[in-house]
Order: sequence, then structure tokens, then C-alpha cells
Amino acid sequence: MKTLYLTRRHQIEINEIMYLQSESNYTLIHTTNKIKTVASQTLHLIHSSIDYDNFIRISRSHILNIEYISTYSLEKNKLTLKLSNGEKFTASRRRIKNCLDKIEVIQKKSNLSL
Repeated sequence: MKTLYLTRRHQIEINEIMYLQSESNYTLIHTTNKIKTVASQTLHLIHSSIDYDNFIRISRSHILNIEYISTYSLEKNKLTLKLSNGEKFTASRRRIKNCLDKIEVIQKKSNLSL
């Protein structure tokens, strides 16, 4: 299993991360066990240290783990993604195409339907 090392004593299993949220120069890490962890690194630095295949940047402030996306809908050039915990996110206009392409690739690999 891959691990995100925040400090020597604090690490998080990457497959437990549901999404990452930017808060200025900090990153909130939301996990499957409903624990929020604050990392003193930017969203970009955290994203560069994890596996790109499972995570998708949907906006300037959010990166989602594709494994936890339960549904998505595209209406009037607005992409809405819903996670398995019920939280909803809207992709930025510029990132819609990239998001849809990455979701399609993941669906083909795993034969999942969102």
C-alpha cells in the first residue's frame, strides 16, 4: 500500500484519502474514517507526492479520489460529482473536459459505471 508521509510520525494510507481541499498554504485531507488532517503543505505539493492515476483535480481548491466518486452529472456545462459519503463538488469550467476524460479512462480500466 502506498502511504503519504506528512511527518515522521504521521502518515496516511493513500487509498483512505477521499479528497484534498486547499486552505491557503495548507491542505485539508479528508479520509474515509471521517478524520480531517491539516497538512502544512500546499495542495500542489501534496498532489505531486501521491499517485496521479487515482486522483483528479476538479478545481483550484479540490482534488478527488476517483475511487470514491459514486455519481456525476453534466448539465448546461456544469459538472457535478458526488462522493460515496454524499458530498457534492462542482468542477471548474476549465477542468470539465479533463475530468470527464479521466473518469472515462478509469471506467474502462475497472469496468465500473458511475
